[in-house]
Amino acid sequence: MTDGTIVGAKSDMDLLTQIYDNTCKYDKLTAESWVNKEGFASSTPYLFWCNKYGQRVYIFKGKKGAWQLLKTYKCSTGSINYSDNCDQGVGFNWKIYNKDKAFRTANGGIQKWNMHYSSPGGNSIHKGSVGKPATHGCIGMAENSVKWVFDNIPINTRVIVF
Repeated sequence: MTDGTIVGAKSDMDLLTQIYDNTCKYDKLTAESWVNKEGFASSTPYLFWCNKYGQRVYIFKGKKGAWQLLKTYKCSTGSINYSDNCDQGVGFNWKIYNKDKAFRTANGGIQKWNMHYSSPGGNSIHKGSVGKPATHGCIGMAENSVKWVFDNIPINTRVIVF
């Protein structure tokens, strides 16, 4: 796939995610090799990669061609079990658009540590369940993990979901 590719909600990657491998965790060398070989760049010194198949987030520090793995976290990504087809699927050309320390949800609840990544008001990185596909396209992470991302990863950081 080329940069900017977005695959629809019922894509092969989304189907593969449904049979995710909870033990799939790339080691440091493999993760760094992949992002550096693909030539990903970010307008900040950080790169955020969400691997849907392994339900893991990989955070790198550095620059294009010289990314070094900084953190790895379990996550939860979009599930094809939702009938509204709102899972964003796969995308290589997203970024963190904004941050909300406290965000009011549609049902009136409060979501802490929210960061939109697919558009200024689109899918977000936020506190949620981890380990298996369960969202409408957002990236759910444990509270301490998402708080670290919120506190340390700047707006405009490139987000890859694959």
